[in-house]
Amino acid sequence: TLRLRVPLERGLRAGPPWVYRKALRSPPTVAGQVVAVQGRDGRLIGRGISDDGAIAVRMFTTGDEPVDSRLFAERLAAACELRQRILPPETNAYRLVHGEGDHLPGFVVDIYGTYAVLRFDSLALHSWLRVWLEALTPHLQQIGVRGAVARVPKQEGFGVQLVWGEAPPELVTVVERGMKLIASLWHGQKT
Repeated sequence: TLRLRVPLERGLRAGPPWVYRKALRSPPTVAGQVVAVQGRDGRLIGRGISDDGAIAVRMFTTGDEPVDSRLFAERLAAACELRQRILPPETNAYRLVHGEGDHLPGFVVDIYGTYAVLRFDSLALHSWLRVWLEALTPHLQQIGVRGAVARVPKQEGFGVQLVWGEAPPELVTVVERGMKLIASLWHGQKT
């Protein structure tokens, strides 16, 4: 359990789901763990995953809800359902999961045809890879994705590793609103 030392209670409920290290009385000592965040008065604000960077906690709830595989599965399902409803015609390259916008801070999934690229904003979040994949894989299979790679944070940039299914080729041709594009999932920037 971590306690705020600055008045962020209202902002965490309405704004970016981040608790910066300097806003806590005592920052987390271990990254990648589920932590409870309390206001200055000791009341529970929510739960998140601890990190060792400037952002000490990425908040996943603003209440007494557990941060677990069920929560990830529900939020991934909602994100996937939304994208399928709004996907433009003649498009097979798009953002399936948009981190904070889908209430999954620090986690992004982009689709490139029959491949997915996962990005974790920190090693702490990457430590949850197996849990994410367990919740995400059925959705990927449903939309015809055959393989997924993850961009893994490192000290000097990102590395890429195959995390599920078939490895994408060096270059992938995708379509966005009828326009053909070529992407390198192994060497491209971001995802």
